[in-house]
Amino acid sequence: NEEMEAYINEHHVCCPVCGKCDWTPIRTFNLMFETSRGVTDESQNKIYLRPETAQGEFVNFLNVQRTTRAKVPFGIAQIGKAFRNEITPGNFIFRTIEFEQMEHQWFCKEGTDSAYYAQFKERAWQFLLDLGFNPEHLRFHDHDKLAHYAKEACDIQYEFPMGWNELNGIHNRTDYDLSRHQEYSGKSLTYIDPVSGEKYIPYVIEYSIGADRLMLAILSEAYDEETLENGEVRNVMHFHPAIAAYKAAVLPLQKNLAAPAKELLAKLKKHFSVTYDEAGSIGKRYRRQDEIGTPYCLTICIFIVIYGRMIEIYLVTSIAPIPMATMMGKEWGGMGQNYLRSLFALGFQGFLIIVCVAIYAVLVQGIAMEEDIIMAIWTCVGYTVLLCFTLFKTGSLSKAIFNSH
Repeated sequence: NEEMEAYINEHHVCCPVCGKCDWTPIRTFNLMFETSRGVTDESQNKIYLRPETAQGEFVNFLNVQRTTRAKVPFGIAQIGKAFRNEITPGNFIFRTIEFEQMEHQWFCKEGTDSAYYAQFKERAWQFLLDLGFNPEHLRFHDHDKLAHYAKEACDIQYEFPMGWNELNGIHNRTDYDLSRHQEYSGKSLTYIDPVSGEKYIPYVIEYSIGADRLMLAILSEAYDEETLENGEVRNVMHFHPAIAAYKAAVLPLQKNLAAPAKELLAKLKKHFSVTYDEAGSIGKRYRRQDEIGTPYCLTICIFIVIYGRMIEIYLVTSIAPIPMATMMGKEWGGMGQNYLRSLFALGFQGFLIIVCVAIYAVLVQGIAMEEDIIMAIWTCVGYTVLLCFTLFKTGSLSKAIFNSH
């Protein structure tokens, strides 16, 4: 340090940003957390908290290979805590001193490493796209200056709210780690090919990503603010269905529809993570699901409730609910359609019954949803036209009467 300080003073090395030469004395930074292990003060040994999870995978390379009888190429993945004495932690959970790290080491033969490195770059990119990231918010950053252990290295950067920064890393670590562990431990980490009998130390392709940083990127990517026609701003989380906390929300339009809604909820719970909400107006319930990123809302509506029930599927990508499916009858089957066919078979009397029920549905639905009554009328007219078209396309009126009875 003294020699370096003398060199700086002798050659008047200045800061490239401010141009000043008033440097502080050179100080040593330790990016690893230091602690002691031992039951007494005299027997304590200095130890360090691990700054990454990768070394455990290297040390146990042969143990895993032998117990699983794996053949090169194969991989070892691990998720665990890592600790770094960061100089500048901050930006929420982007850089913290304790974080959850996910790493994967791919052991391969020298000569195949560059091909696997290119393959892992492609897979790492596709992994982020599968989580719902916009490719315009991602970019590769190939390292110009490589670490002492790396042959090739790159990061995938994401455009965080505070700017572009590293999200994950892919590195060709060659045989550096296994060779160093073998050198300093005195234990052989040589792999023996079971077919050719060749002995060699494998090369390693590493994929590394922090779970905390990935979560921050997912939250940043999903968050959106939408301005409504009345100037009100609503918050929406556009989570990919694969990672959304709830895949769907079951919402009865009125509390007297709670029974069929809970029946549907019980069926969906066997296959998906779903939630139920019947408190407040349907619009407020939609907003609550928008804010937590639920991709689908299943609304049990009053639509010709005498003969069946209808479910509307509400997509968070659209402010207006979209009718997607009609569930009729006791077991969500076709019994309700048969009753409606009978009404059409009655001719003009059946038509009047349908019109009356439709008007009733318009009034109830318009009041319950607290929306424009004109919009509700047009919605019900659309439902009625679609229903009439469907019924007339399903078969003759005489056949409909026979089926209904």
